[in-house]
Amino acid sequence: MELLKKYIAPAFAAIFVVALFVLLKTSPAYRLWKGYAVLSVPFDSDARIVENALLESGCGEVISLEAQRDDDDSFFGELFFMDFDDNYNQGKSLYFFDKDKRARLYYIPDEYKVQAQKAVSLLNQNYGVGALLAGAGKLSLVAPLVALAVFLFFFFISENKIVFLAGGIFPVVFCFCNPLFAVSAAAGLEFYALYLAQKVWRRRGYGEFLIKNYCIWIFSFAAILSSCAAGFICGILFSLNFFVAISTLYLVLNLQESYDARFHFVPVPLRNAKMVGRMNLNSVKNMLVCSCSAFALLILFLTGVNFSIANPEKDLYFPAPAEYNGTHGAFASLDDFFAKKWNAISLQYRSLNKESASIVYPVEGETVRRTRYSKNGGEITASEQVVCVYDDAFRKDALDSIKNADYPAIEKLWIEQGEKFSTEYAVGERVGESGKAVVPVLLLAMFLPLGVALYYIFVWRNRRKCFPSMY
Repeated sequence: MELLKKYIAPAFAAIFVVALFVLLKTSPAYRLWKGYAVLSVPFDSDARIVENALLESGCGEVISLEAQRDDDDSFFGELFFMDFDDNYNQGKSLYFFDKDKRARLYYIPDEYKVQAQKAVSLLNQNYGVGALLAGAGKLSLVAPLVALAVFLFFFFISENKIVFLAGGIFPVVFCFCNPLFAVSAAAGLEFYALYLAQKVWRRRGYGEFLIKNYCIWIFSFAAILSSCAAGFICGILFSLNFFVAISTLYLVLNLQESYDARFHFVPVPLRNAKMVGRMNLNSVKNMLVCSCSAFALLILFLTGVNFSIANPEKDLYFPAPAEYNGTHGAFASLDDFFAKKWNAISLQYRSLNKESASIVYPVEGETVRRTRYSKNGGEITASEQVVCVYDDAFRKDALDSIKNADYPAIEKLWIEQGEKFSTEYAVGERVGESGKAVVPVLLLAMFLPLGVALYYIFVWRNRRKCFPSMY
């Protein structure tokens, strides 16, 4: 039972957490459109070659420019809405090119994910077409390399290198499984907390001293908070670093005690944990390494430096969903699609003068009525009949007409998103990170050590000189 408690359980915990990090590592692909992967080929590529490669690879229901149809709902729509139809079709065509017209785009359903990868290889190797799947490039290694450099620095200056290695190796593994800037900044803060902890390892009163060392708690809490910028789940997983570090250090302690039990005399440090102190001038200097690493990460993040394999899509701006703004831009949207359907039905019941026949965007609850005449008892009476109402039922029927279409319409891509959105050009973002969350975290990781250092220099150090018995 003691063997299980002292050795097997801590070792199992370490192996389990590392396996968890690997299994739940950050995916290297970002998502532009829900439910679809975006295939990009050079603008001057032969469309027939691309289509043949997609068919040969087994990709089905691929949304392409060539596959689109102009479904006119009525003769009236074709006659009076030619300008609107031209604008609508032009708005649809924008989805099939990047911003600068350097690439042509194809949308492949996620169910053909494996076939899409095969199509990319086929186009590149057999047909000489430089194809790529948007966001399929590797993640940047720059952030974890910075974290690794900080880890090596603290490792080499640590008095108890085995102790620091046992606790610090897990944040390094986590950084390479989640190569994100916020995670690397968090790891730098954790490294410093471990560096402070190893200084008093196995000294008299080290357990109580560690619990009361506010610097360790401040840096540990800041590390967990920083990791949450990459996502709540990422923050929870990062917190496991502290659990597994404690577990591994418990294993190291038991191994060291078992080794020392073989000897009659074992040297022990003369100074206890309190005599070593929470902080000294060297600790403050080393603390600034965290600030420097966070500053380096901030510069690298803002400048977009990338140490991964060259990504040919990094300068391409693809159509991508954005927050819905309710305006009618250059890109066609479901609002335009509903307006097209509504006007095609309602026009035949409206006046044909120029004003009445113009395209309109219906509002919720708008109704189209027609007057019907009937003869009743020798009298002709008029009555109004509701033709259609712009409501959820109307929009559902319009969407069903697209869902049941026998060709891959671009409207199916819009429907798959599940909610209203606007479309704008965008490049792929770092996975799980955005500037709004990462920049404040990097600033925190940069200024927190500076703040603690200034507090030590101007406040705590002077108080210790005045009241040495309190420290």
